[in-house]
Amino acid sequence: MVDSWLSRLHARDGRVYWISYAVAFILMFSAMCASFFLKGYDLIWIDDGLTQQYTIFVDLGDWIRELLANVFVLHTFEVPMWSTELGYGQDYVLWVSGALGNPINWIAVFGNAQTAELLLNLTVPITLCLAGVAYTKLCFYHGRDGFATLMGAMLFLFSGVTIIAFNQIYMVYPLLLAPLAILGVDKVLDDGSPVLFIMACALCALYSLTTIWMMCLLLLVYCSVRFAFMQNKSLRLFCRLFARVFFALVLGVAIAAVLFLPGAVSILSLDRVGLERSWNLLYPLSYYIQIFAGFIAFDYAGSECFIGVLSLGVVAVVALLGEKKDATGKMLIVLLGVSAAILLLPALGRVMNGFAYPNNRWTWMLALLIGYVSTYMIPRFVDADDRARKRFVIAVAVAVVFFMLFGPFRDKVYYCPLILLVVTGCCLFALKGSQLRMSMVLSVFLSCVVMFAAWGRYAAQRNVPTGQAYSMAASGANALAASLPGDGWRFDALGDATILRNTSSVVDEDGTTFYNSLYNGAIDAYQTQLGLTTASLNFSTASVDARTIMEQFAGVRYVIAPTEQQGLVPGIYDEAAAVLTEGDVELAAFESQTVLPLAFLMDQTMSEPAFKDLDPIEAQEALLQCAVLPDAPTDVALESYSERLDFSYGLQVLEEQKDADGSGSSEDPELVAVDVREGQAQDGRIEDLEVSTTGEASLHLDVDLPAGMEAYVVMEDVSFQPSTAPSSKATMLERWSSRLSSIFPLTDNGCSISVFASDRGTGVWQSGKDAHLYSGKDTWAFCLGSADQDRQGADIALLSAGSYDIGSISVYIEDEARVEEQLKAMEARGAQDIVFEGNQLTCSVDAQGSRETLVVRLPYSSGWTAWVDGEEMPVLNADLGFMALQLDTGAHDVVMRYETPGLRAGALISAAAIVALAALAIIRRRMRASQGKDVGR
Repeated sequence: MVDSWLSRLHARDGRVYWISYAVAFILMFSAMCASFFLKGYDLIWIDDGLTQQYTIFVDLGDWIRELLANVFVLHTFEVPMWSTELGYGQDYVLWVSGALGNPINWIAVFGNAQTAELLLNLTVPITLCLAGVAYTKLCFYHGRDGFATLMGAMLFLFSGVTIIAFNQIYMVYPLLLAPLAILGVDKVLDDGSPVLFIMACALCALYSLTTIWMMCLLLLVYCSVRFAFMQNKSLRLFCRLFARVFFALVLGVAIAAVLFLPGAVSILSLDRVGLERSWNLLYPLSYYIQIFAGFIAFDYAGSECFIGVLSLGVVAVVALLGEKKDATGKMLIVLLGVSAAILLLPALGRVMNGFAYPNNRWTWMLALLIGYVSTYMIPRFVDADDRARKRFVIAVAVAVVFFMLFGPFRDKVYYCPLILLVVTGCCLFALKGSQLRMSMVLSVFLSCVVMFAAWGRYAAQRNVPTGQAYSMAASGANALAASLPGDGWRFDALGDATILRNTSSVVDEDGTTFYNSLYNGAIDAYQTQLGLTTASLNFSTASVDARTIMEQFAGVRYVIAPTEQQGLVPGIYDEAAAVLTEGDVELAAFESQTVLPLAFLMDQTMSEPAFKDLDPIEAQEALLQCAVLPDAPTDVALESYSERLDFSYGLQVLEEQKDADGSGSSEDPELVAVDVREGQAQDGRIEDLEVSTTGEASLHLDVDLPAGMEAYVVMEDVSFQPSTAPSSKATMLERWSSRLSSIFPLTDNGCSISVFASDRGTGVWQSGKDAHLYSGKDTWAFCLGSADQDRQGADIALLSAGSYDIGSISVYIEDEARVEEQLKAMEARGAQDIVFEGNQLTCSVDAQGSRETLVVRLPYSSGWTAWVDGEEMPVLNADLGFMALQLDTGAHDVVMRYETPGLRAGALISAAAIVALAALAIIRRRMRASQGKDVGR
């Protein structure tokens, strides 16, 4: 019976194949998820998964339902384009575009915040199952046998790259796109229909700009290699095939323009894209160890590289290297070689990531290649003679010896896939026929169990407990905010009440957090100028850090904090509005009766260059007195609400380096070595200070911080170079690694800095130029808040070993009473009748001066259009992050409307491209019909 089934499977019997595929997929997917599901965790990572994928999935469902209601119920046909629920406000289309571009995610429309977790988890098996179907179609198109195709599909679907499903669910989708694109381009190269390739390109471009860029580069490599192995090559053939592929690619991207163009406009406008970064010839030594060892056991090697191959796939690759190859085999060898080069060289990794930092997320294509190599090699294993079997076993033996070299760098679990590799190689030598095929099936299944169990052993607890996504997102400060009355206000969560980023949207409340790659560059510039430590990354904001002026410019009415941490709350938020108890923690919402309106008038302006010359505290106070505009006057008389304090400083170091367990009880303690280049005291600043330390060091600032004053420590122009010198107790490997550091550079070369005063502290992680999270930020304002009592001293903790070059250190105290008085004056000049619904803001204002500026506290974007008294007016970038209109004297009615930049043009291009595709299909059908008639004659 088994022989009969395998024979029919080999012959590609449709019924047998798809039943076998279904059973194999269910078993393999169960093996993949077992270590998570049995421990009570699902596929959603708490960090990026809950804060981005889950929240976006919830909002995608809301967005689709709102769009459908506008079309079919209200008949307004309005596309929701703006959301107030994140940060200072966010483009709604860009926010959901990463999920919207994948049609599988559209099932979000059937759920809500409570059921979205189940539906989001469901997208993973749906995506993987469809990816396997696409892989099967690719193999059958090339005439591969059924059993080899089934094994290759499992090796492709359940390789190490698929582990990304457990922390970046949306990134599973390229596993479906890759075989579709390869099959589509194969048909184009074989003079077949281009429709599949066009649609595959459209799906890639809809999904993300990064994916279509990577896909284009990988297809360029594939098409070039395939053309090189064609018979009867010619320049004319090359030009014809190039034109066909290029036309189909352009048409596919044009079909996706409705989402592709807005995404491209947004990404290309971000300063992060053009940041100056370090260029390194090679990755760190640890990267290569992880890559090579990770070939048989999953590893995350950095640079967004997930890798891992099941044992049968490893055997197939190493056997291919020693096999007598036909043209297809030679082509696969070349493709493996090119893939290895891209994987191992940072310069090529940068190219794959649009010439930014090295990024190897493209390994979904490597998984497809290894799966196809396996499908190619399996029939050769089955039909091999004794001589060929010996050759295969020798290749596997050499590979085992190679992989054993990395055993000392890995834990004991590493030897499990190594043993499976040995057993798989032995089966190739000892077994034949059905027994060999069944041993392959068992090898694939056991390899999957070992790889994913090893990953889940320590990673499962990082994920959301099954069924708890909504309760985790909607708890704490979010739950308290949802109970507060009214609307049109924003809240900020501080201390232990801090919420997971983005989750305020789950409870439909306006929070201050934000976390997404498609961020608003103007807001990032604003937060960078003001040195906001809770926005150390360009695309992430955790809170507004209890800075009174910044809280007000964010429109925060309520600040939420644990009652035992009430000292974190700015003095202006002095009314307890509500209390919520969760477990042993009592949270309180503190309300400010003064809230800066969404739109308000300013009678002074200041130029952007002059504003950028100010330090963070001077800059935030300037915002209280004038509107910052690109072409405004440079000289403005500003009143100061703060005082820069004189101080002295002293260096404190740890007495010894702590042991691994943190006890610091070593019998032979190693002293922390510190070298200081003294800074120059000038105008209350310490300038040009350099500290080099082999461990944690602390600068104690001898300064008095009076009660009732909001205190800040400002550090400007901070640069850091990590230490590579080995300690006296370093191992031989650590010493060699240190010597090789000039060749194999550190990539995580940032520094951690914390500032403390009494029981109040705050910190920041400043990423370095070699890190993929590099933000280009180097100036910070550490808010120490205010206190009811005088405070003596502050400490700057330098928590990373290396050399710190600090341009200046300042200590400020800001008069809360005077700031509040100025905010009340600004509130009194707020616009009236403010209504913000959908994509439109309306208000009325009465300008008293001859030329006043209406500042609108919404993130600046070219998508905003304004009309004053029915006449269109230019929207200016104000305060780096917001918007402004300049008004003449008198009463005015203002209307502002938002449209996602590039959406209208993209929709028109998409519509035209769809028409072109339909016309192409009709022309091809008529040509085939005409050719059929000619043949009939």
